Amino acid sequence: DEADRDELVATIAGVLVEQGAVNRVLISSIDLEALNVIEAMLPGIESGYIAILLDRMHTLLTEGEYPIEWLLVQHRWRVNSASQQALVERGRANGIRIGAWTVNHWPRSRELADSGY
Repeated sequence: DEADRDELVATIAGVLVEQGAVNRVLISSIDLEALNVIEAMLPGIESGYIAILLDRMHTLLTEGEYPIEWLLVQHRWRVNSASQQALVERGRANGIRIGAWTVNHWPRSRELADSGY
């Protein structure tokens, strides 16, 4: 629930401050509200939305909603259609960096790098 989320975010924020890591990390989540909460606690921290659902990613990039610095897409998602490529280009045009998460396989990592991630 919201209280548990906020408590967890506050704990993470405290650890980052204690360790002097605020300017050295990218905080990421599938929960945009959690990212908003930590950004309110630690202004300037870089954040990344982990896009599991392509429709949510599409909404973020087409409705002018840019609360993040990074959009992290699952490595199984392939930039092989014109619409997917357009989403990546729209994000980049609006200053959002695109990255992949959960890549534990070197050939797939290379494929993503070659496709422009």
